[in-house]
Amino acid sequence: MTLAGKITNEIGVHATAEKWFNLFAKQLHNVQNLAERVHGTKLHRGEDWHHPESIKHWTYVIEGKVTTCLESIESVDEANKTITYKLFDGGIDQQFKVFKFIFQAIDKNSGGAILKWTIEYERVSEEVDPPYGYVDISLIIMTLAGKITIEIGVHATAETWFNLFSTQLHHVQNLSDRIHGTKLHHGEDWHHPESIKHWTFVIDGKVTTCHESIESVDEANKTITFKLFNGDIDHQFKLFRFIFQAIDKNSGGAILKWTIEYERVSEEIDPPYGYVEYLDKCTRDGDAHLLKA
Repeated sequence: MTLAGKITNEIGVHATAEKWFNLFAKQLHNVQNLAERVHGTKLHRGEDWHHPESIKHWTYVIEGKVTTCLESIESVDEANKTITYKLFDGGIDQQFKVFKFIFQAIDKNSGGAILKWTIEYERVSEEVDPPYGYVDISLIIMTLAGKITIEIGVHATAETWFNLFSTQLHHVQNLSDRIHGTKLHHGEDWHHPESIKHWTFVIDGKVTTCHESIESVDEANKTITFKLFNGDIDHQFKLFRFIFQAIDKNSGGAILKWTIEYERVSEEIDPPYGYVEYLDKCTRDGDAHLLKA
């Protein structure tokens, strides 16, 4: 497993992309008033909140812990309504060599916008977990549907990983202690689109069950879409998909891209961040196993 990675969270919102971009491009000092996770922010250096040489001090809550850092604006792309923020010092430098938030606001044809938050990071060591707690702080206002994407560097090849999920899915339960077991629920072929598998795994410390079927396979792009339903899924989500893609790296190994597409049954249900951590842990465990095979 490599130390660098990327997490992307796409959130549907009702206000326009222009309004959201203006908030972060021209009214950054007001963000502390919009989210209870942000306890406060102040200018640390400089007089203009939006000047690239100005530095702001932030206090916020990550996974229940009060955390501080400094932040500066690295770049602004007005045409694409994109802003890149660099975070450093405080709780950041103890865990990460590189830490950036990339914000983009994209108008939807049906009204409202999609907010795309990307976290680019490099951990200081393998002992530091990826920054999944920071995904939650990007939420201010959201609709019930969303998308979360993580990119994880692995040592085994893209072909090896794609073959695991496309031809040896029954072996996945042997690769991580987060997966307690899986069995065929309907059908005789694990990889037939009409077959249904029953999974038991651990999410946020809780044993969870669901059914899964393969919705599509794109061999050319080494991509598989899995549909999850029934069990604990249907209590929380109207729609829940895992999209897996394996991409070879020029330097060897691969990038595994996991996307979770979901629609919650109500605002009371949290987005599926526990599943992000689950996919990361299973990927780490699986990579270690595949290298030994």
